[in-house]
Amino acid sequence: MTEPNPHKQQTTGGALILTGMRDRRIEMQTVQADNECTWEPDPSKMNSPLPVKKGERSPLGIIVKFAETMHGETLPGLRVGKRERHRRSGDVGEAYITDSTGRIYRDIDIKGLVHLSRRTGDILPWEARAGSDVQDVDGLLDKKWAEYDANMAEKFAELGIRTHRCLGVLQLKEVGIRQEDGSMKLVPVDEIPRGDTQIRKHGILPENFEPALEIRAYGIKTRVQDIEGREDIEDAIDFINMENETVTNVREYAQWFAEELGQGVGKMHRAGIAHKTLSTHNVTLDCSIVDHDTAQEFGPGAIPPEILLFDHESALHSLEIFADKLLVYYPELATQIPRFKETLKKQCVQTYQDALSGLL
Repeated sequence: MTEPNPHKQQTTGGALILTGMRDRRIEMQTVQADNECTWEPDPSKMNSPLPVKKGERSPLGIIVKFAETMHGETLPGLRVGKRERHRRSGDVGEAYITDSTGRIYRDIDIKGLVHLSRRTGDILPWEARAGSDVQDVDGLLDKKWAEYDANMAEKFAELGIRTHRCLGVLQLKEVGIRQEDGSMKLVPVDEIPRGDTQIRKHGILPENFEPALEIRAYGIKTRVQDIEGREDIEDAIDFINMENETVTNVREYAQWFAEELGQGVGKMHRAGIAHKTLSTHNVTLDCSIVDHDTAQEFGPGAIPPEILLFDHESALHSLEIFADKLLVYYPELATQIPRFKETLKKQCVQTYQDALSGLL
């Protein structure tokens, strides 16, 4: 089991914020940007100690510096942690926050504050994507999608599906622009040119694109694709054990994960919601289904069969990769659980069918 982090400190709201990042997180420096909160969680459902209130400016309105020097005076923001394969989010730290059901959330991040190179992981200026039919920007997040994800996460939580929760959406009133001398300058959003571009370009925003930040709380942010060693698995077991004392070792964790994944997808489909991207990037190690920008509500019994099948097969594929990664670091599982991967898949399918029929 992992040792307790020594950097915990008491904050308001009964939460614990960690001042440090996990050892392998590379820190990124941020600056504060003018902003206004447009979405906050219902306090009766989510106990958040963060300084986020609808209609007000938040000190968590930060963007990562993509240049060594800043043009003009700016206030420094929090240092945030960088993760590989997470190209526009940064880790703020860790907390212990509970919702109205008693579910615990620990890892806090902000999406929409950085553009990380897919190839090298370097920090880059944001870029509008090419093509008149694409209204997206690498390194920035559109407010409508931030709020869509926030509201969809609330629906998942109400259905009893493990997911992340949004702690606030902040509309950015200024973003960083690269200057001719290579420095970065904060520029009001309403002064930035709008339009379509046929090449990837910095300094122009699509029409109706409103840059925003989404502050998110996870049980564990680490995704199945992110597993790099036993430390990740042991951290997950420790966390799950706080909720479920029957999960004390990797064998019990593997079986719990398979059943929880099947249950989550089954409840989602019973409610008439398809996620459509149940990849290893969107399933976390506490078996939360996250990142709902592709999720769609069809209504009970109305999900098209091909989408239902795609969701089901994607979930099983993610489970298979999860099992493969466990076997790399815990080869003894192959003898502890006969036909290890097949057994996990059967458990997942059974709980999926039970949840889909309303038995769970």
